[in-house]
Amino acid sequence: MTNDDEFLAFLRDKESISNMIFQYATALDHRQWDLLVPLFKQDVHYSYGGYVTGTGGDDLIAMIRSNLDGCGPSQHLFSNLRITASSQGDPNKANCLFYGRVMHAGVEEESHLLFDFWGEYRCQLVRDTQIGAHHWLISEIEQTGFHHTGDMKILKGK
Repeated sequence: MTNDDEFLAFLRDKESISNMIFQYATALDHRQWDLLVPLFKQDVHYSYGGYVTGTGGDDLIAMIRSNLDGCGPSQHLFSNLRITASSQGDPNKANCLFYGRVMHAGVEEESHLLFDFWGEYRCQLVRDTQIGAHHWLISEIEQTGFHHTGDMKILKGK
């Protein structure tokens, strides 16, 4: 970076991207699906563990809901954000990698069951200048698991 203005723009981008990732966690844990819509490009590509893959923001949100709508509370803890703005020399692209530790609880007769996931998320982002100079959208998201414990059967839609 050659000057203070570029450095401040870089910091604004990093802050915007960080807030976006934390909005993703909040949306999932509070089941506020409308908070997810502005995070993804309409043609977002996704891969969760290599088991669930697809394209499209509406399809991605439907997939997430199919897992979380029928389980009890969850807590998505995202940390170790590694943000690289200006991916491949393009100021309108960035990458963000972060760890996810996600605890899911069962509901009703399965309330004693837990499913705990540890993994990493890899996101490719594009700047949406129509909304704002520091507004980013997720164009690709990939979740890779490191470890899990518990009973995955509690992840199911209503």
